Amino acid sequence: QVVSNCLLEQFPQFGQKKIKTSSVMNHTYRQTLELVNFLFGGRQKMPHTLQPIKRIEGPTRNECVTMKHLLKNWSRSESNQLPWELIDHILDLAEYRPFLIFEQDEKLVASKNADLLYLRTGSLPNVNNIEKIEIEITSHDQGWTSHALGHVGTRNESHTWAECAIIENSIDPKDRFELFRNIVASEDWTINRITFEQGSVLFQRLKKNCELALYLRSQYPGWAFHVQKAWLKIDYKL
Repeated sequence: QVVSNCLLEQFPQFGQKKIKTSSVMNHTYRQTLELVNFLFGGRQKMPHTLQPIKRIEGPTRNECVTMKHLLKNWSRSESNQLPWELIDHILDLAEYRPFLIFEQDEKLVASKNADLLYLRTGSLPNVNNIEKIEIEITSHDQGWTSHALGHVGTRNESHTWAECAIIENSIDPKDRFELFRNIVASEDWTINRITFEQGSVLFQRLKKNCELALYLRSQYPGWAFHVQKAWLKIDYKL
């Protein structure tokens, strides 16, 4: 109890953390242990096994071509047929194109200088035909801060962030791209969406049979990345 009280006097910001225990003895021990981890803890050492991701496949290229011809030939009268440019526009508006979606909806917390792999696509087919990559992650940070008070409600001085990585030959990723930083000291779930299109650096690094992965990052023991779910969508050219 004395150790816990002394540490809390020196680092009062830790008292903002919510610790739920039923026993006074357990509370004191747990509070002291968590405070020591908060001050001196390193990266998470216990590996976390995530639930399998969900893979959703859109229409094939042949199905999209068939749909184009159905729209073209909707009328027997040649004068009433739609122009190909309009058909392409209709399919674009309907987002009717070949695509792959990878989803992970496991809710968890990545803390203590975390570098946590949250989603991995596996080998991507037809890399040269990829037109667009969209990523959406619903997240927030630990909900409090003691040193970035002037940046509460903004993304400045945030020490929790997400990255997209390219993995080749099933080895550790060499290319990582920061996607966003969480809003500082917010417990509200925020939807963060990022789009990569042709010409971006990420597209230039894609290679045959490569994979994409999402990593959750945090810097300093007191910062934590709370994630609710994430998905990664790959659109292909027709």
